[in-house]
Formats: sequence, C-alpha cells, structure tokens
Amino acid sequence: MVSASTGLAASGSNDLLFLAQSELSYQIYRVGSDGKNPVRLTSDKRDNLQASWSPDGKKVVYTSMRDGNAEIYVMDADGGHQRALAPHPGDDMYPVWSPNSRQIAFISNRDKLNAIYLVDADGSNLRKLTADTEEQQDHAWSPDGREIAYTVPTGRKLSLIKLASVDNGQVKTLSDSNGQVADGSPSWSPDGSLIAYISIEKEGINLKTMGPDGSHKASLTTGKYRYSAPRWSSDSKQILFLGVRDASHQDVYVINRDGSGERKLTNSGAEHVWASWSHDDSRVYFVALDGPRSDIFVQEAVGGLPMRLTSGRGFKMDPLQLRVANAN
Repeated sequence: MVSASTGLAASGSNDLLFLAQSELSYQIYRVGSDGKNPVRLTSDKRDNLQASWSPDGKKVVYTSMRDGNAEIYVMDADGGHQRALAPHPGDDMYPVWSPNSRQIAFISNRDKLNAIYLVDADGSNLRKLTADTEEQQDHAWSPDGREIAYTVPTGRKLSLIKLASVDNGQVKTLSDSNGQVADGSPSWSPDGSLIAYISIEKEGINLKTMGPDGSHKASLTTGKYRYSAPRWSSDSKQILFLGVRDASHQDVYVINRDGSGERKLTNSGAEHVWASWSHDDSRVYFVALDGPRSDIFVQEAVGGLPMRLTSGRGFKMDPLQLRVANAN
C-alpha cells in the first residue's frame, strides 16, 4: 500500500515520502514531484511507518518496528544516520515535529496509558508532557511551538480536545465543558488564529473551527455526511479535508476558513484516503484506492485532471497504513 507525506525537502523541491510493502515489511521511499525514480530510504525486515519531513526538510522522523516494538527513529533526508531517539520496551508512536525542527512530540505507553512525550531531535532532553491518567492521541503543535492540542477519548464514543503548554505541561480543555461531545483531529491554522477539528454529531461528522482558547466555535459543514482529516493551506485561508457524501466512496474537498466556497476536488470514483497541500498551495496531493491498487496523485488546486505519481505495480498494498501518514 502506498502512503504519503509531503514537505519541503532539503533540495527545496516538493519531494514526497511514501510507504510501500517490500517483501514482507513496509519501507519508506522518497520520490520527487515528477514521481520518477523513487529512492528507498529504509531496508529492514520489520515495518517502518508514520514518516514525515522535518519542517526544514533536513530530516525524516518515523516509527520503526525493527527492535521488536514501536520506536521513534530519525534519519537524514537521504536515509543516512538512522538512529533511535528514546529507546524503551514500551511502544512509542506517531511522531510529530515541532515547527522549528528542534523537538519531536510522540505518543508512548511506556507508563501504561498513552501520554505525550517530548524529545530533542538529537535524542536528548526526553520528558513527559502530559499525565498518563487518560489516553491521548491526535497531537498537533501550535505554529509558535508553545502548545500542543490533542484528543482525549472519554468513553461512550465521546472525546475532548485539550491543550497542553510545552513550557510547563499545564492543560486546559477546549471542547465544551459538558463533556457530551466527540471532538478530535485538531489542526492549527499556520497563523495560529484557529484550530480546525472534526466533531461527531447526531446529524453527521462535520468540520468545525475554534479559537486557540476554545472560543468562537463555528460549524463549517453541516448535514448527514462524514468528514475527516482537515489540513490548512499555508496562508491559513483554506482547509483541505476528506468527505463521504454518499454511500460509495470518499473524496477530497476544500473549503474557505469561514465555511464558504466548499468544492469537491476529486471525481474519479475511487476511494480517496489521504490528502495534503503542496508547500505553495498550488497543488494537492492525494492517495486513491481503486480496487487492489493504490497510488499517489497530484492535481492543480484550482481543479483539472490529476497526474499519477506512483505505480502500485510491484507493491503489495494494505489500506490500513494510509491513516497513519503525516504531512508538514
């Protein structure tokens, strides 16, 4: 299965990382924006997953199973100097770079329940950010690197979005105080003024925004649909997301930050399971499933015909890996 992550690579190009199964394990590949001559970055007998570029394009962080459990690894952009950051018998997963590329936040169960940990990119200064009294997931850095928003499941299919200070670990709840909500997938606007998120309601699963203090909540979509995976454009004016508006398949949509101008970008009839902006917002990358085949495509953000960047031939595919990809 092909899974992808976009980011500004060290060469200044819009290079992609993607996961593909080689032999019996998932490995990380790098390919240019033309899709030609992919380069394999990892070569292990066990899976390497959840890869993403550092914001400065010099490093790649990922989760590796090579040690028999999930560990956070970092490597150079060309695959060199692969090293574990915080080895532990527990499972460390879902690494996310800080905006300045100096720290990595990740989820670990090393103290039984999932909690958020921070570690410097060189493996020093490991510390726990949040208490392990509750499960945590979907963590996202604020653009200034001072806070991390994350989701806390509260039972009965409910969840809250909380915010932790990177300096002192102080936590505040952003979701409505009654607790009878199911909010998740927080995504900060690059200008820091809004957090986009997904809210499960009786009518459907819709896209919303709120201020970084939890105020001014606004519904961008309504109806009996299912939306997920919001990603902001770099100018903070638009949000890319996935949506199911009929029973057949999931497509890629874009909407303005005020809820206006919603439009569907994909019309192939395939299942679309991942999407991200190019670094200059001019293009959109997405992964499309078509039967047993999956590939990465790119198309102009204003519309038009998509161009295939990868070929699924020669790879054994697994759609479960697509939901763990990150994009910077």
